[in-house]
Amino acid sequence: MEVFLNDIPAQLDRLREYAAAGRIQDAGALAHKIKGAAGTVGGQCLMAVALDIEQAAKANQPQIVVRRLPDLDAEFARLKD
Repeated sequence: MEVFLNDIPAQLDRLREYAAAGRIQDAGALAHKIKGAAGTVGGQCLMAVALDIEQAAKANQPQIVVRRLPDLDAEFARLKD
């Protein structure tokens, strides 16, 4: 769990960078990785939001990717506490 908690903030930053740069497919691929990592530590809500972002990226819906990023941050903060 400690590795997860230390690694995810950098991944969330990178995900925001990808979304801001319009790199939606990269954002989707990273959301997929975050989803898997969250699943291994029991972060079901974080996993669900990451899945939403992954699916939005696959559907080429950047507005949904961007809109869900704060939810991803909130779920990570909740899991961390």
